[in-house]
Order: sequence, then C-alpha cells, then structure tokens
Amino acid sequence: MNAEIVQMPDTMHRQWRVYEAGFQELMRANGIDAEVAKIALDRLKPIYLRYSAPHAIQESSDPEAVLKQVNIWASQLATGLMTEIILREIALINLRGKGG
Repeated sequence: MNAEIVQMPDTMHRQWRVYEAGFQELMRANGIDAEVAKIALDRLKPIYLRYSAPHAIQESSDPEAVLKQVNIWASQLATGLMTEIILREIALINLRGKGG
C-alpha cells in the first residue's frame, strides 16, 4: 500500500499550544515577567512552526523504515532549532562581547 500519513495543518499549532503552556508555567516559576515571557514565546512560535512542519511518512510494513523516517524528521527539527539557538547566541555575543 502506498498511502501517505499526512498530519492536518493545524496539528503543529495545537502542539505549540501544549509547549507554550509548559513554557509559560516554567517562566512564571522562574520569576520571568509575564510581558517578557509573552514576547519570547511570540518570537519562538514561528521558529517552532518553521522547523516542526508536518512531513508525510510513507506507510510501510517494515517498522524500521517508518522509524528511520521519523528519526529523519526529528533530526531535522532538532537541527533547525539548534541552528536558531546558535544564531541567537552569536547575536548576544556580538551585543555583549565575548565575556558576557
């Protein structure tokens, strides 16, 4: 069977809401100002959505093939998010200097 499993477009937005709630709780517990937390989450959301875009996974009777596809997707997500972190860290280094 050559069917594709495709996630509905809203899936990543629903998943983001779960992460967002967790991040809000974490930031509140760490004393982060609610307005600052909102700005940070508003900036993070499009980055998450860019790299977490649903990918079609080919249906297969071979579980290893499916697992390989899932691992590729997870690796692309992690690499994309880490790239964004690196770029932001470089921007902070350039603003604060190498020591800060």
